[in-house]
Amino acid sequence: MNITTDLVEKNSTKLLVIGITTVGAVLFDISGQVNGASIFAPLLFFLPIILAAYWYPQKGVLYAVGIGILQLILVSQFTYPDLAPLTYATATASFYVLVAVSVVVSALSGNLRLQEARYQAIFNDSQAGVVLVSDREETLVIEEVNKSAGANLGYLPKDLAGVHLISIWDESPAFQKIMGRLENEHSISDIESSFLTRQGTSFPVLVTAARLPEHHLVFTFMDITSIREAEERIKRRNNQLSIVNEVITITSNPESVYDLLDKSFGKIKKLLPVTSGAIYLLDGDRHLLEAHYRSGEESVTSSLPLSIPLATPPFNDIVLHGSALYTTYSSDGNELNTKQLSAIIPVSCESRVIGLLCLVSPKNEPFAEDDRVVLESIGKEIGCAVQKLRLSDNLIEANRRANLYLDILVHDINNANLASLGYGELLTEMLSGKEKDVAGKLIEGVLKSREVIRNLDTIRHIQERKFDFKAINLDTLIKQEIRHYPSASIEYEECNTLVMADDLLAEVLTNLIGNSAKFGGPGVHIIISVQDYSDHSVKITITDEGPGVPDELKSVIFIRFQTGEEKGSGKGLGLFITKTLIERYGGKIWVEDRIKGDSSSGAAFVFTLPKADPVLQVF
Repeated sequence: MNITTDLVEKNSTKLLVIGITTVGAVLFDISGQVNGASIFAPLLFFLPIILAAYWYPQKGVLYAVGIGILQLILVSQFTYPDLAPLTYATATASFYVLVAVSVVVSALSGNLRLQEARYQAIFNDSQAGVVLVSDREETLVIEEVNKSAGANLGYLPKDLAGVHLISIWDESPAFQKIMGRLENEHSISDIESSFLTRQGTSFPVLVTAARLPEHHLVFTFMDITSIREAEERIKRRNNQLSIVNEVITITSNPESVYDLLDKSFGKIKKLLPVTSGAIYLLDGDRHLLEAHYRSGEESVTSSLPLSIPLATPPFNDIVLHGSALYTTYSSDGNELNTKQLSAIIPVSCESRVIGLLCLVSPKNEPFAEDDRVVLESIGKEIGCAVQKLRLSDNLIEANRRANLYLDILVHDINNANLASLGYGELLTEMLSGKEKDVAGKLIEGVLKSREVIRNLDTIRHIQERKFDFKAINLDTLIKQEIRHYPSASIEYEECNTLVMADDLLAEVLTNLIGNSAKFGGPGVHIIISVQDYSDHSVKITITDEGPGVPDELKSVIFIRFQTGEEKGSGKGLGLFITKTLIERYGGKIWVEDRIKGDSSSGAAFVFTLPKADPVLQVF
């Protein structure tokens, strides 16, 4: 209502001014015509025409035409019929001049109003804050601000007029930096700083500034509070994800439960405002929560009990339902005298709670929603890692017991076999005929039993030993194995070759040479050769003149529990162990015919081994 009234009043004032100047011009023109000054009399008409054209661009031209006609009428009225040609020409020219001036002023006024409307639209409706500053006498004074600037700063736009610019600027160094750059540059953009509101609070802004003519400056700023908050949220989220990943890394290969809990709790304190806490794990009977780790201020940790009966509230509900509790809790009872806890997080694995993570934050600060999600994720990671460690410990203990029982079994069976061999050899010396043959079969059975025990012991050592290989003199090892078969005819040419393996390589030679001696029969001829296979490996071939290996068995003879004639009998481990060891060293093994194309005239077992560096220590 007030705006409309102001507009009406302003419009009335303009019309009154135009009316007064028009009346004055008419009177002046009439006076000029009467007194013989008709040439100069129309000049006063320029004033109302210019005002009308400026204030009312669209109607100003019509008004000028009307004034021009009026002026012609006045000229003709006071000088007719003695109208001099010069007077008529002057009056006519004045008509056109008045109309032309009106057209020009109307056009300029219309364009000016259009530019002013655009400026006002940009200035007032801009989402950015705009501050127009006067830079006179080294004093920066605000002349005008737009609505956005006033709203951001907490003022009405008119209240900031005449205020010093520095009074709304929170960072003096940033202000001095911007003003220093404006001394040498016409404009600068995207400078981060902060402004002060009317209430004295600070908020971050992105400032652009430029110099204007007539000692003026314009500052444009954007409130970047939401951007900063979003950046902080992203930064915090990235930090949370980083901490979770670090915890996952810790839980992937912990040395012990204590090591796991200690490192995980350290990451929690790094991420969240946590000063103290403890991690409790349920005992085997799930009746008691036992403190496996406590950390933080001594006054707090000393009050956290070493054990908590599961029936104690609220711990029983958390274990039962698996839901975290984010609140301050304290017990005044003698059974549980704890400091106030900010959070109690289930430590769980596959929806089964195995413990609790109890945290204390300074002044019991509440945890944000995203912090709670992270804490519960960490609780699950810790729970699964603890469960894995417990299973691993149980497996190690079970393996230790199994090895103990196996050691006892192997020891006792070997002792029994040794005694049986002794008695068998005595029987063969004491008996003759069929009885002696029976005693020989007894010895053969005991030897097979010893072979099975040796193979089982070898398999166990393969599984237990790490890949800790060393340089071994192949020539020395082959000669040692040959000495174990004095009755066999073994042909071997010495070599000076080092290979990368371990002590179990002797089992390879024992199995292959023993195989040839056993299946080749009495007087079998065995040839052992060593050749370069590549720049990094050697090829060892053990050839015999025995019955050979049929083609259909060549591809399966190294499979576990496979022999030339039987399947699943519990024998056939020798070649399987041989292949396992050779592949463990990085080599390969296969079987060929001694005579190509004739599988019944003997076999050739071929395998490769990696060469060792000659500078390595030889074993």
